Amino acid sequence: MLLGSILLFWLLFNGLIIFHYRHVIINIWNEPVFRFPVLIIESDDWGPGDACQGQALENIIHILNRYHDSQGNSPTMTLGLTLAIADGEKIQASGFKQYYRKRLDAPEFENILGRIKEGQSNGVFYLQLHGMEHYWPPALMQSQESNMVIRDWLVSSNKTEDLPSHLQSRWSDGSQLPSKSIEEREINDYVREECDVFNSLFEHSPVVIVPPTFDWNSLVEKAWVSQGLKTLVTPGMKFKGRDENGRLIPTGDMIFNGMQSQTGLTYLVRDNYFEPVRGHKSEDVERDITIKSEFARPTLLEMHRFNYYKETAHASLSELDRMLSRVCNNFPQIRFMTTEYLAQIIKNRDSNYLRQELFTRTGYCVKRMLLVSGLRKWVKLSGFIIVFRLLETLLLSRKEKQI
Repeated sequence: MLLGSILLFWLLFNGLIIFHYRHVIINIWNEPVFRFPVLIIESDDWGPGDACQGQALENIIHILNRYHDSQGNSPTMTLGLTLAIADGEKIQASGFKQYYRKRLDAPEFENILGRIKEGQSNGVFYLQLHGMEHYWPPALMQSQESNMVIRDWLVSSNKTEDLPSHLQSRWSDGSQLPSKSIEEREINDYVREECDVFNSLFEHSPVVIVPPTFDWNSLVEKAWVSQGLKTLVTPGMKFKGRDENGRLIPTGDMIFNGMQSQTGLTYLVRDNYFEPVRGHKSEDVERDITIKSEFARPTLLEMHRFNYYKETAHASLSELDRMLSRVCNNFPQIRFMTTEYLAQIIKNRDSNYLRQELFTRTGYCVKRMLLVSGLRKWVKLSGFIIVFRLLETLLLSRKEKQI
């Protein structure tokens, strides 16, 4: 009798744990299960700025063209593009009262734009929208009124990387901290404008959006959807502005590949990093691909243009070359693709790339559930993790061989 009561309590306790995490579990269940390792290199912040970008982009094109996956596809680097930068001369001439911008199609950026289009036509660059600027212009102008460092930046720099991090957010007003939300009308106007400029520069509308600093909200999402954007790249979580110290504020929501937002966007997760100037090596990428493949997830690498500025460019290019060489040698089944294509595979449930078998999908769902820190903690505490491990072993031992 006592043993039965203990067993009943144990089952009820674990049932409550599962119930508490039911929404996360449902999202994990809906997450696609990939047959092959997938690698996408995502590089942000390219656009108006230092002329050395043109040479860096040309060198990257040559490196990407050297490699192919088992299907003959070259690795594609997605470029998260900013389309304009502050025109410091005009702003200064206005007495710092009016904001002016220089677009990517200005004559001084001709070489940068030319290399972007060259890589696109060669099939090794895929263009994604990052934003018109990598900041909210009204916040920048308000900040420079009382901050001479920002004013000096306006007239002497074209590198948004040099701005304070809280001013690099596009979709919250960081002129004062904690940051303020932006009115819907302004959001709609700015999103419409940047999509129109993207279209005029590249003769097609953007499909994938990568929000600067991953700070966005549902109003911005609705504006993106209204302009035809379909896919949103995330770090696996959401942020809602900046706190009093300028730090991003997480909402606590977990995001998984293929999740649909309430506005209709498809979420993708980019949570691995390849920043050679910060010490990331080819071996780190190999480890990331191995771990992602163990959980049948794609590997989306985050990388930024600052790796390829002047004195750091040669070392970063060499490590990019080395990384692709090792990946192609050590992962013969690797698939290179664009972020848009990845979203299409998920949306279409393409069985050429995704496992559909019930036992296999259930096994990976159980395996992935244990990556959720809160859930893992409770099932360890209750001992229910033994059941998880048994299910994982039983179900995944039946999976079909990769093709």
